[in-house]
Amino acid sequence: MQVFKRDISKDDVIFALQVRKLPSLAYVPENEVINAYNNLLETTYFTEHDELLSPILNYFEETWIGCLDRRQKRRAPKFDISIWNCYSLVSEDLLRTNNAVEGWHNCFTSILNRCHPSIWKFIFSLKKEENINKVKLEQYIGGERPPAKKKYFHKAQRLKNICYDFKNRTTDEYLQGIAHNFQLQV
Repeated sequence: MQVFKRDISKDDVIFALQVRKLPSLAYVPENEVINAYNNLLETTYFTEHDELLSPILNYFEETWIGCLDRRQKRRAPKFDISIWNCYSLVSEDLLRTNNAVEGWHNCFTSILNRCHPSIWKFIFSLKKEENINKVKLEQYIGGERPPAKKKYFHKAQRLKNICYDFKNRTTDEYLQGIAHNFQLQV
């Protein structure tokens, strides 16, 4: 992967968009993922930059799609497509991540206000967190829902709109639409 990093300019917007199409496959209907991946490999960009993209495509196939064997059949990937595919979750408006858990952890860490608190500070923080959760539970019972951050709400809405339009777009247009809503961390 180091070799791969050295060959790429961080400012190459076209390259970044094309690479983001790979994780965008998670938003393709599960039974269409392999076809969409094969279509992606046949696009002009992927065929013209085959050597440059080879390390990431090898990783992607081994881990997420499954490599082709001698008979041109795909072997099982490390992670089955059903595990990481979230098309149905988006179209049914279900949660896709553990952001709620991460949010709780960040909040609890801020209550602790230190990395290694004493046992008494930890117990005090647990009690404080319990009281906060009791209030939130009563609000939930009363019909109040926690407000979603505007940027996450709009992003989720854009993803849902693109997913609903799956059948009306070419594979490349669909993946590009999803890719515009991703930001990969290097």
